[in-house]
Amino acid sequence: MEIKKGNWKNLDEMIELADLVFRPKEKSMRIETPIMYSRENIEKGNTFIIIEDKKIVSFVGLVEEEIVVYGYKTKIGEIGNVCTHPNYRGKGYASILLQKAIEKAKSDKIAYLMISGSRSMYISMPFYFYQVKSKTNKKVDFKITRYKNEIYRDCMKIYQKEPVRFIRERDFSSLFSLYNGEYRRKVMHCLSKI
Repeated sequence: MEIKKGNWKNLDEMIELADLVFRPKEKSMRIETPIMYSRENIEKGNTFIIIEDKKIVSFVGLVEEEIVVYGYKTKIGEIGNVCTHPNYRGKGYASILLQKAIEKAKSDKIAYLMISGSRSMYISMPFYFYQVKSKTNKKVDFKITRYKNEIYRDCMKIYQKEPVRFIRERDFSSLFSLYNGEYRRKVMHCLSKI
């Protein structure tokens, strides 16, 4: 068993494992989590793998971002795609990699670390869990329309005015397109209303 950071050369194998565990039919993890599998994220050392029998058998990904909270910048992280090949489970591999991701987040001075899901291994970690609920049931009049690349700049102008938001310094129009196009067809099996 070998623990190491993922790299660009084994990207397809990391995604293949995540697809096997989470999306065996759709094979869509690359589409669903494009920032996790981006070259920039991998080169930052934010992917962690265990190799056994000359193949990746466990994977954990970390994404680090900056957000603005009412004018103050802070670094946050998200752990995702925590998975182990079914034939290699019960050895604590995902827990080992989860701890490596947490150590990296601490060394990078991440102020807030998010993990989605409710697996038992997360419960044993020293985290605070939050659930966000709406404070109002007030009806609001609005119109839903399909996203088009032509309105990307308008969407970003609205987004930049939000008091709590991710800092988006690069062009994210390709992400919008992914979710509106390939993701919708391959994963959601429906037409987007956003």
